[in-house]
Amino acid sequence: MLADSELLANLAYHEQTYNASIGDLRIMLLCSKASILEVCGWLEQAMDLIVSEAAKRCALSHARIKLIDKHYIGKTNGFSYQGHFEKMMISVVGYRMLEAAEKRAGAVIQVMDGALTYLTPLRNYYAHTHFNIGSPFPKNMTGIPGPTATRAYAQTAIAGLTALEQALIGLGC
Repeated sequence: MLADSELLANLAYHEQTYNASIGDLRIMLLCSKASILEVCGWLEQAMDLIVSEAAKRCALSHARIKLIDKHYIGKTNGFSYQGHFEKMMISVVGYRMLEAAEKRAGAVIQVMDGALTYLTPLRNYYAHTHFNIGSPFPKNMTGIPGPTATRAYAQTAIAGLTALEQALIGLGC
C-alpha cells in the first residue's frame, strides 16, 4: 500500500498553519480545502496501488495486468468504495474473494465506507471550483472539516484499506 508518512506530514503542516491563523477565515478555509484534496488524492493513489499489487500477488498474466491498468485503474477517477474501489478490486479478485476479504477485515470496512462517503462530495466540489470567500462551502453545508478532522477521516480510511489489503494477502491475493 502507498506509504502514508508524506500524507500525514502534509496534513500536520496544514493543521499547524490553520491553528496559527485562527481569525483569518481565508487561510483557515484554504488549509481545510488543501487538506481535503490532499487526502482524497492520496486515497485514489492508494486504491490504485492496492489493486495493482493484488493483481501481481494473484499471479495474473502480464497482459491481464496491463488490461486492468488500462481499463480499470486508468479509467477510474474517484475513491468511493462501491462506485470506484470495489469495481477495480472485483476486476482482479472477483466477488467471492472480495467478500471473503471484507468479512475477514471486519467492521472497519463499513467505517471506512462512511468516511469515503463523507469526503466524496467535498472532494468533488473543491476539485472543480475555485476558492471564493463569499461562498466557500458546497451546497447544503455550512462548514467544512478543518485539517484535524480531515486527518481523522484519513486515518479511518487508511485503517480500512490496510485491513482489506492484509485480508487479501491472507487469502492469497
